[in-house]
Amino acid sequence: MNSLVDRPLLGPDEIAQLIASGAVLASQVEGQINQRLNNGSNKAALLGGGTEFDDLRIFHFGDDPRKIDWRASARSQERLVRSYRSEFQQPLQLVVDRNSTMRFGTKKRLKVTQAARLSLWLAGIYHQQDYALGAFLLEQNATVFDSRVGDDWLNLLCEALVSPAPPSQNSAINWDAVLTQLVSDTPTGAKVILISDFRSLNSDHRALLTELSEKRSLSAFLISDPMERDPKALLGRDLIWGPKRFCVDGQESIARIHQAYSNRLLEIQDLMSLSGIPLIEVCSSLDQFTLSLLGGEYHE
Repeated sequence: MNSLVDRPLLGPDEIAQLIASGAVLASQVEGQINQRLNNGSNKAALLGGGTEFDDLRIFHFGDDPRKIDWRASARSQERLVRSYRSEFQQPLQLVVDRNSTMRFGTKKRLKVTQAARLSLWLAGIYHQQDYALGAFLLEQNATVFDSRVGDDWLNLLCEALVSPAPPSQNSAINWDAVLTQLVSDTPTGAKVILISDFRSLNSDHRALLTELSEKRSLSAFLISDPMERDPKALLGRDLIWGPKRFCVDGQESIARIHQAYSNRLLEIQDLMSLSGIPLIEVCSSLDQFTLSLLGGEYHE
């Protein structure tokens, strides 16, 4: 890799920290997490305690010590626990926007980087709860990872979620195609989490959103940049996006930017509410994800 934009969005240490943080939270307050994010008429249809052995994985803080496989642990020199699954283990699909509008940031990080960080944290939560994890990466060549279990699969998903996202002028997301594919391919009772700035989503997509949420547990995270909410620091600067150029030359320009974002946020909030989908806004500059984030309050 020969430049900054060709490097992964996150390094190994931060990936491990985010996964571990989600796992610890899940072990402490599992019921509260599910209560805050669940929606959909069949949200628990596939979830079961399970009696079928699935895999061995490294023991994490909060795991039931009774599930430790002492013989396997002695052979590997690491403490391993046996994980089990029901015949119909509940899948989780992380739908992550990596398109051009997400490759933007004015303070700590790009929106696409924050989307990756949030995805890893959520993956840690639901891996700890023994969900089958999958991902749908929305970019020029969209990539789908079917829902599976196991540490090796989690590591593969992590690599994909943090893969390089260089500047791009690719076209807006075709939400009709994305939502139609999710309705077709995601089983009843699955959990689906949308992570995006939802720049090209509009009221025309309400029917598909509603259909998707009726038989699945669907929630959404809107990733925003600090300057979108409070653009005063842009005063006197030129904004350039592709062939477009906009000069922020006074308070009137600031007010227009702020009003445009406020209107857009209200539009997305109304759309999600009418579709029965909980929406949480997450600022790209937020460092620590905690349970309060899932309560719906804005965090910066």
